[in-house]
Amino acid sequence: MSNVLSMTVDASNGIVTVTAVGILDAVTSADFRDECLKSLATADTGLIIDVEGVPFVASSGLGTFLLVTETGKRKQCPVVISGAAAPVREVLAMMNLVPFLNLQPDTAAANSFLKSVIPTV
Repeated sequence: MSNVLSMTVDASNGIVTVTAVGILDAVTSADFRDECLKSLATADTGLIIDVEGVPFVASSGLGTFLLVTETGKRKQCPVVISGAAAPVREVLAMMNLVPFLNLQPDTAAANSFLKSVIPTV
């Protein structure tokens, strides 16, 4: 497996989207965690973690999903994971993590969800 993970960050209307492409494993998860936490700190109303381009997530990446989600709850800033491929969803289900994460099929659905739970100013 190639240990390459690229990330981009986009902010719009208080919602920050971190888009990851590549393998999320023990080598790449530290940078991924740091970027997600940094992005969460700047998000006013929500964070979307777009993993549509991530075909594989190791346990360290799953831990990052949980850490960022729990940090978002403490900050009262919802975290949504969007675009998880079938193999990623299967691992989340096997590890019984689905009840603890907000999964949406794509970023459009994630944005719609966030807009529905975020009070308008």
